[in-house]
Amino acid sequence: MLKTLLAALLMTILSLGNASAQDTFYYFSAQEHNKDYQKLKFTFDSYLSRHGEFIMQPFEDKKVFERVLKASNNGVFLLSGEHYHQLRQTTSLSALAIAMTNDSIHNRYMVISQLPAKSDDAIKPNHPKTEQNLRGTIATASSHKLTQNYINKYLTANADSLHILTVPKEIDALLSVSFGIAEFALVSERVYTRFIERSPKLQSRLNVVARTGNQLNLVLCEQGTSALQHALTQIIIDMPTNDPGKKALSLLGIEDWKILSPHDRSYLEGKQ
Repeated sequence: MLKTLLAALLMTILSLGNASAQDTFYYFSAQEHNKDYQKLKFTFDSYLSRHGEFIMQPFEDKKVFERVLKASNNGVFLLSGEHYHQLRQTTSLSALAIAMTNDSIHNRYMVISQLPAKSDDAIKPNHPKTEQNLRGTIATASSHKLTQNYINKYLTANADSLHILTVPKEIDALLSVSFGIAEFALVSERVYTRFIERSPKLQSRLNVVARTGNQLNLVLCEQGTSALQHALTQIIIDMPTNDPGKKALSLLGIEDWKILSPHDRSYLEGKQ
């Protein structure tokens, strides 16, 4: 049902052109911040409508999100740091702010398994390689390239010993391990923590095999230069300053924004 609505939205945007995009806040992330997209959209639409004729459009499907983004010369977009880096070379996205949680703009990824961790050394952040001889399937919502990089850097010298299973959401990766579909799951630390909080009985069955270094949180971007779009961006940036805005952002796991300076933006884009 939702995918049908999203497809209809895509066709509407393509037919109406740029005017339909500049007043819309688009969101996609493979991380399972909030799976109730109806609640997410209702909450944000209610907040944004107080400030003008603005709406939010969350996406479940990465490909549909990217098609809308590339078809729109204007718009405000919220996506993961990894996803931003993937699209930066082929779009005109301009990063303006990074989401903050627990006073940090970073998150870490973890490899979760029902197999026991061999030693404490295997789960230290930035450990060059776990000593375990990992074999089997690793479920991930991240790109194949990024997952392969994590495998090479943190898991095993024999990358061919792990088969990558791509899933839509990080929660699907954890469920794949819980139900024995995959031996390992690559998920963000935040998503794993929330998963355990909601399913405490599974905590005793799941183990952390490895942790990556820090990864960027969600990135708030603009595409285009319209005044209406800039107004929408400022409304979103100001959300942490009031209780209704904080409540809406909490659905995305966001507590505040770090506004990017030109130096920050250059660093983010890998120019320095």
